[in-house]
Amino acid sequence: GPLVRLEPPSFDFGPVPQGEILRFEIAVHNDGSEPLQIRRIDSDCFCTVADAPDSLILPGASTRLKAALETRSFSGRILKHLFLMTNDPAAPKAALPLRADIRPRVAVRPATVHFGHVPIGETRAETVTIKAAADDALRVVGLDFPKEIFALRLEESSEGDSTLHRLRIELRPGAPSGPFRVTGHIDTDHPLSPRISLLVTGQLHGRFVVDPTAVSFGQVGEGTTRSESIRLLANGPSAGGPPRASCSLPFLRSEVLPLPGGRDYEVRVTLLPEAPSGRLSGALVIETDDPRQPRIELEVRGSVRAKRR
Repeated sequence: GPLVRLEPPSFDFGPVPQGEILRFEIAVHNDGSEPLQIRRIDSDCFCTVADAPDSLILPGASTRLKAALETRSFSGRILKHLFLMTNDPAAPKAALPLRADIRPRVAVRPATVHFGHVPIGETRAETVTIKAAADDALRVVGLDFPKEIFALRLEESSEGDSTLHRLRIELRPGAPSGPFRVTGHIDTDHPLSPRISLLVTGQLHGRFVVDPTAVSFGQVGEGTTRSESIRLLANGPSAGGPPRASCSLPFLRSEVLPLPGGRDYEVRVTLLPEAPSGRLSGALVIETDDPRQPRIELEVRGSVRAKRR
């Protein structure tokens, strides 16, 4: 029968500036004993085939295929594929891996801002740099971050470098207590990076630090019971009574268990067998006697896999 072989079997373009079009060419060989038919060409990327190859390749023959990969929408290490649908029974969907390290024209460092654990009422600031490639002027035209949590200050380079800006992100003293994991946005006038996302995480705490900051069940089979826990770690001397916990969904049960020493607690959340199949999205609410931290709300997530009928 037909036997498809791609030469080369893969491409690694290495470091590439964002926005470049990567042009490449491959040979499609038929190493089989019957004609090879290319039925369709697909991709999981912005790939275009410049030259449609001969759709029928005789045994021992080959054809050449020219294509291009558009990098405008990518950054970082990428792995994409070009697919050839053929009548080769052993490889009906022959894949050509395409690797590249796309260097963004505008880079934000660090890529994620971690504030860590911050006592309520205190303030803390982190600075990120926004840097364009050497030959690109850059202007920041907008900032979109939760105003109730952060105060922002944008600073241009003191060295007169038009490609460099610094963004100071400060936690407001009156920001809501509890964990936060938010995505802010930096809008620029750069055509390849008009909007840059920046993940900011941390936890504003009073009496208790929460660990972890969400309850995740992962994937659970329908009709089964599973428990997951978070810990409330006392910050400083213990004061007040034990915390109280409740869940927003009727098929979740919560209980508060003191840990050895009496200062810290475990909050155990149990998924009951009557949970319906599908995506699980709810909240765990913890109430404390700390006036600075009267309520802590954590995400409860997971999915319930339906039984086979």
